Amino acid sequence: MGDKELEKNKKELNFFEVTPKIVEADKKSTIEIKPLYDNFNFGNNKEFKVIYKPIHNTSEPAAEAQAGEFTVTSNNGKLFLNQYFAGEQEHIFIISEKENDENIGDFHIYSLKDDLYCRKPLKGDLHLHTSRSDGEGSPGYIAALGRKRGFDFMAVTDHRRYTPSVEAQNIFEDAAIDINLVNGEEV
Repeated sequence: MGDKELEKNKKELNFFEVTPKIVEADKKSTIEIKPLYDNFNFGNNKEFKVIYKPIHNTSEPAAEAQAGEFTVTSNNGKLFLNQYFAGEQEHIFIISEKENDENIGDFHIYSLKDDLYCRKPLKGDLHLHTSRSDGEGSPGYIAALGRKRGFDFMAVTDHRRYTPSVEAQNIFEDAAIDINLVNGEEV
């Protein structure tokens, strides 16, 4: 994800909390989707259309989950999706209001087998540019955007320039931040 994609306003990333995002493969799990702010509310007993798409992009034989469509009813402002997650793969839930077909968002869940499920996943980007090369925004701004996206790590990697990555680190050196800012440069 480059810095332009980082700034994109994706409703499902900015306005909703989805838990869990990673589930055990070959088991049934419940996914909870709740709005983070008052600008959207699922309401109570309101129906939503869900299109389910398992993405078979593994070396395993095609998992038994089949794409489909179903209806889910909101409960206390939240949606609960009960689904069997076959195999190690990505699962996409496209949710829209049943009444008017207005798209709410595309929510991505990943299923993993025990060998990976027990690991802690980290989220980050090691290829981000700033206005010091062909990106947009200062090193501090790009680092702040990474934090906003929930990154665990990131690197500013401007073309033939190492100092912007150091600048991003220096801006946050006295702050207790929850992101690892890694030095970098694209050569």
